[in-house]
Amino acid sequence: MKIKTQILLLLAGLIIIPIVLLTSYWLMFHQRQVLSDNVPTYEEIFSERPQVTTEEDWERIRSFIARRSPAMDVTVFDRASMEVLYSTMDQFKRGQVMDEDDLMEYALENSDRYFFQMTAPPHLKNSSLITFIRSQKTMHPPHSRLEHYVNTVTIISTIILLFCIVIITTITRSIAKSVTVLKNAAERVTMGEFDTPIEVHGSNEIISLTKSLNELRLAVKENRDRQARFIMGVSHDLKTPLALIRGYVEALYDEIPSNPEERQKYAQIILKKADDLEVLINDLIDVIKVETGEWRSTWKDVNLLSFINEVAKRGDEAALILKRKFIADISLPEDAVVQMDERLMSRCFENLFSNAIRYSHDDGTIKLRAFQSYSGVKSCFIVQIADNGIGIAQEELKNIFDLFYRGTSSRREKGSGLGLAIVNSIVRSHNWEIGVESEAGKGTVFTITIPA
Repeated sequence: MKIKTQILLLLAGLIIIPIVLLTSYWLMFHQRQVLSDNVPTYEEIFSERPQVTTEEDWERIRSFIARRSPAMDVTVFDRASMEVLYSTMDQFKRGQVMDEDDLMEYALENSDRYFFQMTAPPHLKNSSLITFIRSQKTMHPPHSRLEHYVNTVTIISTIILLFCIVIITTITRSIAKSVTVLKNAAERVTMGEFDTPIEVHGSNEIISLTKSLNELRLAVKENRDRQARFIMGVSHDLKTPLALIRGYVEALYDEIPSNPEERQKYAQIILKKADDLEVLINDLIDVIKVETGEWRSTWKDVNLLSFINEVAKRGDEAALILKRKFIADISLPEDAVVQMDERLMSRCFENLFSNAIRYSHDDGTIKLRAFQSYSGVKSCFIVQIADNGIGIAQEELKNIFDLFYRGTSSRREKGSGLGLAIVNSIVRSHNWEIGVESEAGKGTVFTITIPA
C-alpha cells in the first residue's frame, strides 16, 4: 500500500472513528429521549383524577425516569391513595392500588437480587407523589453522569490511540523496509555491481524509487558497456591507420624505397591515412559534443522549408555525380520554424544521403519526402530518405545506430561505423525521433519526426 494511501487512511480513521462513536452515543441518548416520550404526559395522567402534583413537578418525574440507569426501574404512586400512576415494572400496572404491606413483602422476596427504595423525591416542590425504586445488585455502584462522560471519552480516546498506533506502526515498518532496500541497492550500485538485479516488492513511493534506481542501474550498465565498446572501436579504428603510417614511415626511415617515385607514393599513403585519422577524430569529437550537450548553445530558429530545400539541392547534386536518380517531394508550410543546430543537422542528412547512395545500385533511386502530419490535436513534420538498394537484414536493424556497428552488407564498404551513430545522437539530442524500415534486397527508409 502506498504511503500516501496509508496516511489518508490514518486521517480518515481520526475523523470517522469519533463520528461513529459520537453517533452511537447520540443514538443512546435519543433512545432515552424515546423512553421519556413514552412516559404519559401530565394531561394524560391527571385528566380524570385529582391533580396531586403540578405539571412542573410531573415533568421533573418524567425527566428522572428518562435519565435513569438501565439497571433501575421506577414506580410512581399517589401517596394518599397508593394508586400506581406510572411504572416501568411489569409487576405493577397503571391504575393498580397497592398496599404498603404488599410492597414490603415484594421487596423482601426480591431483596437478594435488588435494592429497593421508597421516597418522596426531594426536588419536587408541592407534590403528593412517592416513588418506589428498584435497582439491580451489582459489584459497582451506578455511575454518575460525570463518570459516564469520562468513561465515554476514555473509550473513544483509547480506540483512536490504538488505531493510530496500528497505522503509524504499519507506515513506519513500510518506510523502514523500503529505505533499507533502497540503501542496500544504492551501495551495490556504488560498488559497481551493475549485474546484480535489485529485487523490488510492494507498491509504495519508496519502492517506486527503488524501481527507478533499478532502471538507473541498467542504464549505467548499458552506458559502461557502451563505453567499453566505444573504446574498443576507437582503439581498433585508430590502430589500423596508425599501423600503416608506422610501417611506411619505418620503410622511408630505412630507405627501403629505392627511387623518388616510390618514396612519393609512400608519402601520399601516409598523408591519406593521416587524413583518415583526422576524419575519424573529428567524428569522435562530434559524437562527444552531442552526447554531452556542449553544442546546445548553437541552437537557433531555422525555417524548415528552406533548410529541407537546401538539403534536397545537395542530395540532387550528389546523386547526379554518382549516377543515382533523385526525387524530392516536399510539402511543408512556408512558415514552419524549428530550433536546431543547422551545421550538425546538415551533417545528419549528409550521412543519410551518403548511406543511401553507397548502398544503392547504379541508376538506383533516392527519394526525399517532407510533409506535415497530424495526430489528434498535435502536429509534427516528417522527413523521409528512402532508397531501393540492398537493404538491411531484420536481425541487424536494432543495432545499426550503435557506435562502430557495421552490418553484413556494410563491411564490404569503406567506413568507420560512426555515421548512423552520429545521426542518431544528433536527432535524439534535438528531442526529435528517428526510425528505420528496411527489407533485404528492396531498400531502406529512414524517417525523422520533428515536433511542430
